[in-house]
Amino acid sequence: MLSPQEEPVLLSMGVKQENLHVVTNGVDPYFRERLPDAEREKLISRFLLPDNRNLMLFVGNHTSNKGIDVLLKALPLMSHDGVAVIAGAIRSQREHDELLAYCGIGVNDGRVRFTDFITKEELRALYQSVQLFVFPSLADTLPLVILEAMVSALPIVSTEIGGIPYEVSPDTGILVQPGNPAALAEALDKLCGNEATRKKMGSAAEARVTDMFVWERSAEQAVSIYREVLAEIGQPKIQ
Repeated sequence: MLSPQEEPVLLSMGVKQENLHVVTNGVDPYFRERLPDAEREKLISRFLLPDNRNLMLFVGNHTSNKGIDVLLKALPLMSHDGVAVIAGAIRSQREHDELLAYCGIGVNDGRVRFTDFITKEELRALYQSVQLFVFPSLADTLPLVILEAMVSALPIVSTEIGGIPYEVSPDTGILVQPGNPAALAEALDKLCGNEATRKKMGSAAEARVTDMFVWERSAEQAVSIYREVLAEIGQPKIQ
């Protein structure tokens, strides 16, 4: 399992409790490297991000399950002056225009910036240039982008679905009911309005990922489990 949250599903499928193990995802160490300010600012210059407002980064596919519409509907409900930076390729201009119209967001609305396609270098620079990470997903397993944001020392606002509660502990972010713009707006306001809380949660997030979500450790766990299985069926040990 990627997280303990998958256990009920597997048990319902008839998998025995003793055969269940958690081998979670790890975070790409690339995102741990801090960039010099000049390089970071050069990488994100094309996005024209304001430097006097709270920036709330979303990263993901522009599909309905990611909850971008929930985020857009939450923006007018916020009391703090934040800007949602929505990263990821726009798959269809028609779908994009329909999404904005459905959510009542104008093309030039100052509360939102769409980056369209971004490179891995730009993504790392964005993680290091915003105040918090928001991921209002409606259906997910264990999103890697949340781990990348956490190792970048960002507090998280996300939803109580899939393995996200395993990633985001109460000291590293705020989780809300999926599909609820009002709850999302309230959580975003809490962090936008409190820099000290953001920094405290961001530090805790970085420490949690560094401690729990490491590919080397996951690989060791996987190999250990295979060794146990081979021993039970009398096969030669893995060298």
